[in-house]
Amino acid sequence: MRAKSRLKGEVMRRAITMGSISLLVVAVGVGCGVTTTSNNRSRTFATFAEWCLNQAELSSAAQQTVEVLLKDAGTEDCQQAEAVLMDLTRLEFINEEITDIAPLTSLVNLTELDLAGNQITETARLANLTNLTYLDLTGTQITDVSALSNLPKLNSLILSFNGITDVTSLADLTSLTTLILSDNQIKDVTPLASLTNLTKLSLSSNPISDLSPLASLPNLTTLSFALADDSDASSDLSHIAQLSNLSVLHLKGNGIEDISALKHLSGLVELDLSFNNIEDITPLADLTNLRVLYLQDNQIETVSKLKNLSQLSVLHLDDNQITNVTALAGLTNLIELPLHGNPLNDHTCPLEQGVCLFTDPHPNMTE
Repeated sequence: MRAKSRLKGEVMRRAITMGSISLLVVAVGVGCGVTTTSNNRSRTFATFAEWCLNQAELSSAAQQTVEVLLKDAGTEDCQQAEAVLMDLTRLEFINEEITDIAPLTSLVNLTELDLAGNQITETARLANLTNLTYLDLTGTQITDVSALSNLPKLNSLILSFNGITDVTSLADLTSLTTLILSDNQIKDVTPLASLTNLTKLSLSSNPISDLSPLASLPNLTTLSFALADDSDASSDLSHIAQLSNLSVLHLKGNGIEDISALKHLSGLVELDLSFNNIEDITPLADLTNLRVLYLQDNQIETVSKLKNLSQLSVLHLDDNQITNVTALAGLTNLIELPLHGNPLNDHTCPLEQGVCLFTDPHPNMTE
């Protein structure tokens, strides 16, 4: 019994000693700025040449990024590759299986960077690239964009198809003229109200709760939003009506019934109101600059109010409740007029042959 007790005590002492050693190793590693992975150590270097020369010490993810950069430089020589890469102002790595962006963040002369389709997940390292004016992170699985607030020169930022919920950190990017945030999980767009230089904004497929901050963006010329199914925002367009510089407006699939707020947007050239619940299109009658108008999948019965939109080249009226289209005979600039899915009394096109489409050219496709 005493022998077992001594043995048990010795095992416990060894376990405690080994545990202490393990903790010491971790502490030393942290103190030296070195992190460990299951297979490789991941280190940080100041130049691309150093990243390249120390590939054996890198994680497999960092090695992949170095290899992609070497391929782009067209040489396996680390010093030559750095010289080439440091002269570049634009890099485009779409779907290159990059997950660790650290090796490319030493390329501080970059002004344009496209990393769409890579599984990056975090953006902290991008804070080094302070000369960036264009950044595309489409479909990279990022959720935190706080590091992007350190990129004051950005004028184009594309962040669609990610898991972003909070855009507070974008409020300081006042040089932005283009911001694409479609297909995220954003509810509050209040921080965007400070981005008064924006000319193009896409918010499609987000559960936005309030659209009123958009009224603070007077320079917008292009706006797109199709609210997610779980959005709390109403289909009230009064805030959009204040954006008098709009030329392109996409409002597809928002459950809109009343479009009276749009009647003063006389600068509109392209308008998408498809997949809503619109019956009355009278407010469109004076939008005579329109060249492209999408009204398919609504509840429209009469089209006479469109007869003066003589600059229209594309008009989609398919899948409504229209019975007669003779009022469109004066729209001689039309080259595309789908009418299928309507209870038309007559399938005679009021325009030249080939303009009207009475049958669905893509019957098996869904929106």
